[in-house]
Amino acid sequence: MTTGHANTPHDMVARLETMVMMGGMPLTSKTIREQIARSVHLIVQQARLHDGTRKIVSIAELGGMRDGQVELAEIFRFVKQGLGEDGKLVGRFEFTGTLPGFLHRFQEEGVSLPDDVFGPGTNLSKSMKRVLKERAKVARRERQELERLAADSAGQDVPYERSSLMMAIKGIHVLD
Repeated sequence: MTTGHANTPHDMVARLETMVMMGGMPLTSKTIREQIARSVHLIVQQARLHDGTRKIVSIAELGGMRDGQVELAEIFRFVKQGLGEDGKLVGRFEFTGTLPGFLHRFQEEGVSLPDDVFGPGTNLSKSMKRVLKERAKVARRERQELERLAADSAGQDVPYERSSLMMAIKGIHVLD
C-alpha cells in the first residue's frame, strides 16, 4: 500500500508511469503500463471537499490492459447530496454497477459477503456466484501462464525489459 497525489484514478496511473520513467530505467511505456496493471489492484481516491472535509470519493479497480492502456473500472463513487445543518457536505457512497474482479478471491478464501454488500437492490445471487467461479478459473489459468513464462525465462540471457517484467511477475506470484 502506498499513497500518491493525483486528481483522479486515471491521473494516478499516468503519474505512476511518469515516476517510473523519471527513474531512468530503460523500459518502454507499454512495459511500464503492463507492470502497473499487474501490480496495482485498487486506487482509493480521497479528496478535500469545498467544506474542508476529506472524503473518499472513488474506489477504482485496475483490470489489465486494453489497446495499450491500463483499464480502470470505478466500483464506488461519492455522490454529493447537499449541505447538512452544520454546513458540512452530505452525501453517500454509490455502487456503480461494476463488480470487482477480485471477488473470486474472497470466495476461494471462504469469506462470505452479505448479499447487499454493494447496496440495496443488489445481491450476489447464484448466477453471480457462477460468474465468480468462472473468473476464478480464468485467474488460475492466467497465473499458470505467467508462472510458465517466468520459468521459461529462468536462467536465460533475456533483454533487460523482459527480465524486469519476469521479476515483476514473480513478485506478483509471491505477493498473492
